Amino acid sequence: MARYNPLKIEQAVPELYPRLVQYVNGQFYDGNGNLIPVVGGGAVVNNPSLNKLIISDGTTSGLSTIPEVSFEGGALVVNGNFQLVNGTRQNGYFLVSDANGLASWTSSISFYFQSTPPIPSPNNVGSRWIHSETGYEYVWIYDGTNFNWLQPTQVNDVPFTTTEINSATFSTDFEYEYYGVIYTGGICQVYLPLGTASIDNGKYITIADEVGGISTFNRGIKVYGSATQSINGHSDVTMKINNMSLTFLFRNGNWKTI
Repeated sequence: MARYNPLKIEQAVPELYPRLVQYVNGQFYDGNGNLIPVVGGGAVVNNPSLNKLIISDGTTSGLSTIPEVSFEGGALVVNGNFQLVNGTRQNGYFLVSDANGLASWTSSISFYFQSTPPIPSPNNVGSRWIHSETGYEYVWIYDGTNFNWLQPTQVNDVPFTTTEINSATFSTDFEYEYYGVIYTGGICQVYLPLGTASIDNGKYITIADEVGGISTFNRGIKVYGSATQSINGHSDVTMKINNMSLTFLFRNGNWKTI
């Protein structure tokens, strides 16, 4: 009796036999005449002469050929619906694989738009977070040891973001990579942003004197770390050479000059 239901694998792992399969008196035999056991109340075998799956529940009436499922070039092709019933399924879940190729259902991928790092479920690998203030996008990944937010690598066509500083005090953020100081009214105090090690490692900010004259006694650019994050082990760095620039790299919870 032929069946044309969707492929359904329930609480079992299909067992595939690459040699010619014969069905004799309610039993499966391989090309050498060896009996192929029926596993878990049924067997799934590959008959290369038909290039199709043959599914049996161990009875003559259960023998069926399903044209919707075939092996073409070594790949499983399903022309129709597919159902995996293994106890992890729920409405709206996604089918994912572990490092060994074992498939399971996982909760929906989440999307976040906020200024602080969200903490999604470990199963939500692939979730996206967009920083509501900087617009940067992050992906929730598993690196084999820990779950972290990772910012995708910038490509060459992403513009280099710049802005100017024209005030006695100024607080930077990660929205811009270059800050050009044009303030000439005295000491310019510039504050670096408070970085988060899990998402800001490797980010940098360049601060430059664009008008000159900072070497005089009443001029200069003074750059501060946050209350808890130092710059080369110090609370601040003073720039006193005309037209000089410094690049500050955030690494392991503190700032370093490069």
